[in-house]
Amino acid sequence: MPHITGKELAALSDLLNFEQAAYKNCASAGQNITDKKVKQMLRTTGECHKKRFDDLMSFLSKE
Repeated sequence: MPHITGKELAALSDLLNFEQAAYKNCASAGQNITDKKVKQMLRTTGECHKKRFDDLMSFLSKE
């Protein structure tokens, strides 16, 4: 893996934190919603954020 600068590492950390928080927020909000369409939208959006988080972690662990 090429050398990662401190600035790049901070950006990756911020991105991972954002994706994790977005996933958790969607999951939490989905528990309190009764509208099925909104609940499904939150579930789908949360799954996208979780996948991005998992993909980033997988990429970083391979390098």
